[in-house]
Amino acid sequence: MPLFGELELGTVTGALPELRDLDTEAWELPKAEILQLACEIDDGSRALLPRDPKVQLAYTMYVDHRWTVDELCATLHISRATCYRYVALARRAVPEG
Repeated sequence: MPLFGELELGTVTGALPELRDLDTEAWELPKAEILQLACEIDDGSRALLPRDPKVQLAYTMYVDHRWTVDELCATLHISRATCYRYVALARRAVPEG
């Protein structure tokens, strides 16, 4: 494995440890001070965050109850599934109380 630079994972996938789930124990890497792991997705997608303006707008419109879900979807040009995904994402970010 290189100390600096990049490593093509396809060449070493058989030797890499497998994560069963997110509760997997931490890996120990002898002599490693810092490990940075990055993964790229080639389909053009990006991480969706609760602070995304479209997510916030969908959530605000949804909880306001002045629009139906169909009107909200038509206004934001999103599907019903995306609408509910945005609402759930924003709702998780709102502190309870």
